[in-house]
Amino acid sequence: STLPKMTPGEHKGKKVAVKYSLPILFIIDE
Repeated sequence: STLPKMTPGEHKGKKVAVKYSLPILFIIDE
């Protein structure tokens, strides 16, 4: 699986988006 490396510190604005997007990516990846 090729997931983009994201750190909350660098993506303050997208912190919430990433929080909800990651679980979805894992579901699609399976």
